[in-house]
Amino acid sequence: MKTLSATLLLVDDEVDNLSVLSGALKTIYQLRVAISGAEALHLARIAPRPDLILLDVMMPEMDGYMVCERLQSDPITQDIPVIFLTARADVEDAMRGFAVGAVDYLTKPFSPPLLQARVRAHLALAAQLKKARQAQEISHRIIAKVARERDTIEAHATQLAREIAQRERAEAALRASQARFARLTERLRERMTLFTRALDGKLLYVSEGFQALSQLTPEQARGCHWEEVLAWTEDARVRNREANRRLCRGEAVVEVELRYLHADGTPRDLWITEYLVHDAEQDLDLVEGGQTWDEIVALAQAVEAAGASILNSGIGWHESRVPTIA
Repeated sequence: MKTLSATLLLVDDEVDNLSVLSGALKTIYQLRVAISGAEALHLARIAPRPDLILLDVMMPEMDGYMVCERLQSDPITQDIPVIFLTARADVEDAMRGFAVGAVDYLTKPFSPPLLQARVRAHLALAAQLKKARQAQEISHRIIAKVARERDTIEAHATQLAREIAQRERAEAALRASQARFARLTERLRERMTLFTRALDGKLLYVSEGFQALSQLTPEQARGCHWEEVLAWTEDARVRNREANRRLCRGEAVVEVELRYLHADGTPRDLWITEYLVHDAEQDLDLVEGGQTWDEIVALAQAVEAAGASILNSGIGWHESRVPTIA
């Protein structure tokens, strides 16, 4: 049995006209019929909706022009092609039909072969338009999806760039800190640097540069009273003790010039800057605990920052004057 390819809606208030239409098309298409405009509008919305409507122009109550306008204004039926059927052949009538949305215009009486050819042509055109609309919808969905994916990728890229920039800044800060630490460590090793406990003056740490001033090695000097490791003049001893008292009274930084007798017998002057460093634990035993170089350097870093913020403590810092470390 042959499968009918499409569904047509035939609309005419004259039964004879519907019979002629049906006779010409029933072996080719599935047919629905309506004898009024209102019935046509109702049937046009029922699934399966018609693929094409053959619509008589001259009908009572609601003529074909009004029915076509209603069909065009309804999103459900606006894509259904409409062919007007009328006994009037005026150009103005045809133009009015096209104006309200019809795709073609046939005058009565019509030839069945011509009717079939027009219906076949408009069904093919409607099918092509339907495919084009579907392709356009798919294209729009693809474009929207690509746009969303692009926005997501851009957002991820922006976040990644932000994280990379933050990491680069952190790494740059770390490298700068490491370089500064290296410079500080090198200078601490090269210059005469002393850590003493301010309460008793006992040397807790002596840098390698100390050997340029004394016959004692740093290891020999540690644990000694700092006034014993060099041959200070009496005036230097008085000056230094006064400097310590000023520190203990709360002064953050004290600078003092002291004279001592070098091992070669010549008098030499040292310009010493003394800082107070806060010992938060208050029970740190640097001598018996075997203070490591890393801990000493950490303390030195705290001392270096002391120019901006010095806290009360029981540890004194003494060094020969050196350029400020950047």
